[in-house]
Amino acid sequence: MSATEHLLETGFQPTRTLLIAFGQDEEARGYFGATRIAKLLEKRYSRHGIDAIVDEGGGGLDSKYGPLIALPALAEKGEL
Repeated sequence: MSATEHLLETGFQPTRTLLIAFGQDEEARGYFGATRIAKLLEKRYSRHGIDAIVDEGGGGLDSKYGPLIALPALAEKGEL
């Protein structure tokens, strides 16, 4: 959010639409937050309509499955 705020303050004009999405249940598997956000974005912009997804990540970046995404750090979340 700080980076986005800074870009707005400095007059940055993106060449593509910038989407910012917030989920409320990330620590509980994201069924109602991230899952529904993903379905909405895919319906609205198609499967390959998003150029990059940036999350809190920490595991690096990868485009193996389509858009460039930030990989989650393994120690961040999980269960046995």
